[in-house]
Amino acid sequence: MRGGILRCASLLRQCYLAAVHGFNGSLLFDPMKRNSPLIIFFLIFFPVSVHAYFEGSVQGARSQAMGGAFVALGDDGSTLFHNPAGLAGIGSVCLYGDYGNTSGCRERGEAKIDVVFPAGMTVFGAGWQRLGLEGAPTENLFIAGVARRILKGARGSFLSVGASFRLWRLSCESICGSGARSSTGSEATGDFGVMLRPVPVLSLGYSVENIREVDLDITDNGSARRRVSRWGISCFLEKTVIVSFEQEHLPGRVVRHYGFSLRTSVPLELMAGFSDENVSGGARWSSDHIRVTVSFISCDDLGIDARASLEILFNRTGNGPAM
Repeated sequence: MRGGILRCASLLRQCYLAAVHGFNGSLLFDPMKRNSPLIIFFLIFFPVSVHAYFEGSVQGARSQAMGGAFVALGDDGSTLFHNPAGLAGIGSVCLYGDYGNTSGCRERGEAKIDVVFPAGMTVFGAGWQRLGLEGAPTENLFIAGVARRILKGARGSFLSVGASFRLWRLSCESICGSGARSSTGSEATGDFGVMLRPVPVLSLGYSVENIREVDLDITDNGSARRRVSRWGISCFLEKTVIVSFEQEHLPGRVVRHYGFSLRTSVPLELMAGFSDENVSGGARWSSDHIRVTVSFISCDDLGIDARASLEILFNRTGNGPAM
């Protein structure tokens, strides 16, 4: 028993040293690498089980495939919607787009597109998302964000902060007598995020979505955008395996997401995730300038949410994330 306690204390000390000394390169990489499977188990699976599900839809295909555990990963253009600080990990001009469709549980369609433009230590992004749900108002989200690496160390370590501006626009049409009436409403809010990579095998992320809570009262039921906070951990093993965990704090509940990724010898990455007994999965094919991702997640009543994304990279510099 005493030996197990001392072992856990040693692992916690290594994580602490990674966070404190990673930027000056004084941390020895070998002990962290040798114990990384145990560290991952301690950090990822120690929390008790909590019911979780996807609230709303701001994720991309890669995030969905990994069970929504994306706040500390942020390695494609969809990070603009999840954690703006993740933009700092994108090392080239990037054009990202995806489309998702749900059948069986909630009939809806969603489209998303954004562009990311690095300028030295600062990275800019702008995008648009549209969500259509049968029998409900149509949602449009316009977003613009910026991220900056405020610290940069050896072996790819960095600390970045990011912020974004969101403009929500809700529109619906209702039949009134013999004519049609259209209603629209708009509200502005913002997001904030932080991402820390102290060593090559570990990334930590935190974000707050909808810092200013807004209500769009164009229907009898209204449509609220409440504050959501997320924090997470992603562990990278030999540039081949990623294990991710994210905890999401929604009004009145806590959501936990788990994700896993395996890169094969061919340019193919296989992904899987879990959240509240809902299983997700997908695959990503990558070349120097193109990434194509397909993903799915099961719904509570045996429906399927399927999604596909295309990412085009221009003038790639290799300064992005490990995978």
